[in-house]
Amino acid sequence: MANLEHLAKVYQGRVGNGDVGTHGLDRSDREDFNLSFVGLNLVGADLRDADLRGVNLMAADLRRAKLMGANLTGATLIAANLHQADLRGALLNRARLNRVNLTEADLRNATLCEALLDAASLNGSTWIGASLYCASLIGASCVAAHLTQVNAIEANFSRCNLQGTDLRWSDLRQANFFEAQLQGTRFQGANLHRANLPGTIQGEA
Repeated sequence: MANLEHLAKVYQGRVGNGDVGTHGLDRSDREDFNLSFVGLNLVGADLRDADLRGVNLMAADLRRAKLMGANLTGATLIAANLHQADLRGALLNRARLNRVNLTEADLRNATLCEALLDAASLNGSTWIGASLYCASLIGASCVAAHLTQVNAIEANFSRCNLQGTDLRWSDLRQANFFEAQLQGTRFQGANLHRANLPGTIQGEA
């Protein structure tokens, strides 16, 4: 069973290349471990239920990675590639995801309270039942994303491209849509109480 020290060795080039199996990752006895894996190749990695709180995965390649139930609270994933990654039920509270690639990723029931997703690419991703409470998505691209039944209270979608995005039945109270692109966006059943919509191109109410 792989652990974080093994993952560090992969990063440092001391073990073989290829997909990294890390199911059952546990750092409970290494709270002092320096979790920095900038630019690490983790294509297809199995990180289910991993404890990755505060880890630095900036610019890491996590395409098709399995991160179901992983704890990435406070993690740094700036400019990381998570194309088609599976993040169902993952914890990403206060995570830094600026410029991240989450195209076609699965984030059903994930929690991203106060996460930073500015300028992120979220096209075609699935967020059903996820929490984006107070999250920032300024300038993000969410074309044709599925955000039904999402908790996005006080989320910031300013200048976000939400064309063709499905926001039905989501809680969007006090959300900010300033200068957002909303052509074809679906809002049926959504709670838009006190949401900031001036200057937007209206979608389907």
